[in-house]
Amino acid sequence: MKEKIQQSLKIVDNFLPADAFKEIQGIIMGNRFPWLFVPSIADKELDSDGYFVHNFFIDEMRGPSFNIVVPLLDCIDISHLIRCKTNLYVRQSIDKIYYHDYHKDLTFQHKVCMLCMNNNNGPFRHADKKIDMIENRAIFFNAQTPHSSSTCTDAQVRVTLTVNYE
Repeated sequence: MKEKIQQSLKIVDNFLPADAFKEIQGIIMGNRFPWLFVPSIADKELDSDGYFVHNFFIDEMRGPSFNIVVPLLDCIDISHLIRCKTNLYVRQSIDKIYYHDYHKDLTFQHKVCMLCMNNNNGPFRHADKKIDMIENRAIFFNAQTPHSSSTCTDAQVRVTLTVNYE
């Protein structure tokens, strides 16, 4: 499903073939997958609960688990891979969704593909829109458009796999 993303926001449900998605999801959501704790969300250090990240590709270097995401990368029209990572936000409450600050990815124009790894009620905010988190939903957008993550109340975690690229 290679295609150029021209619009500022594009949502594609069932982006990956079901078997490819289930394989990636099974690894990332499994209890043996390594996560690193990041103490701030969207560069906000005060009053932040932090989140967990796993980098597949960063600073022009492939991580040891890079091959896990190759089926996703093969479905995106990428001329230059900038970063590929997965984020995990732990449920903070069963009553309230917490929204993180709006931010922009990095400091230059490029594209983002965010793949939702699990169903949950913690929406993704893109400018003034709220987008539901449905597993295997790909959200394509301009990295310089303000956007934000959130927690969820109906699942233990909210997990996304993000690809920054040109």
